[in-house]
Amino acid sequence: MKSVKLIVHGGAGDISSDTLGIYQKNLKEIWQSGYNLLKEGWDSLSVVEKVISLIEDTGVFDAGTGSFPNKEGYIEMDASIMTSDGRAGAVGGVRTIRNPIRLARLVMEETSHVMLVGEGAERFAEQFNLPPLTPRESPYSISTDTVGAVAMDKRGLISAGTSTGGIRGKIPGRIGDSPIIGAGTYASFWGGISSTGFGEDIIKFGLAKKIDILLRQFPAQMAVDMVVEESKYRGIEFGVIVLDRLGNTGVGYTAKAMAWYPR
Repeated sequence: MKSVKLIVHGGAGDISSDTLGIYQKNLKEIWQSGYNLLKEGWDSLSVVEKVISLIEDTGVFDAGTGSFPNKEGYIEMDASIMTSDGRAGAVGGVRTIRNPIRLARLVMEETSHVMLVGEGAERFAEQFNLPPLTPRESPYSISTDTVGAVAMDKRGLISAGTSTGGIRGKIPGRIGDSPIIGAGTYASFWGGISSTGFGEDIIKFGLAKKIDILLRQFPAQMAVDMVVEESKYRGIEFGVIVLDRLGNTGVGYTAKAMAWYPR
C-alpha cells in the first residue's frame, strides 16, 4: 500500500506578497481537506476533482467563480484531468458550468473523446445537472492564470488536474495550455504534472510531457529543475507541480512568484 500524497497550486505570475499570503491560506485549507480524504481511502481522481472544485468555488483564484472575463466581457473556462492508467478528459471555452474540472472528468468517463469545447461541452453537461456558474470578480488585479492538483492514493494511482479562467481580456475562443494533455496536464506510470503560466509558450514547449519523459530517469524535483533551466534560455514563464511514482514532489517556476501547498 502506497503512502498518500497531494500537492496543489494556485498559479504563478507577478503576485504581490499580500495576495500570495491569501492564496496560500486558501490552498492550505483545501489541501488539508483533500489529504484527509486520501487518508480515508478516496481514490486520487476523486480527490483531485474535489480539491480543484473547492478552489474553483473560492472566487479568489482565476478559475471557476473567480474567472477573469475575456475581451468581450464574458467568462470562458478550460480544464483537464488525467490518471496514471491513461485516462484523460478536458473541456475548453465553457461559459455556464461552475466547476469545469467536474465536466472534464465526465468527458473522460462518459464519452469516447478526450476534449469537448464551447457549446458542445455545455450541451453535454446538461445531462448531468451540474451547478451553473455564478461569477464573482476576483478582488485581486493580477491573474495567476491557473489552479491545479496532483495526488497519489493508497493504490498508487496518480491523478493530475488543472483549471483556469484564462488570461484577463483574452480574445473570445482562446484556449490556453490548461486543457491540453501534455502541456498543462499529464499523468502516466511515471508521475503526474499540473502547469501554470503563459499558456501559448507552455503549449509550444510541451511542458508537462517534457517533464514526464524526464521522470523516467530522474526524481520529480530534479526533472523540474532541468526544465526550469532549459526554459530560462527560451524566456518561457511558467510554474509547475509534479508528483513522481515514488511519491517525491517537485515544484518550480520561472515567474516572479508561485502559490502552492505544501511548501
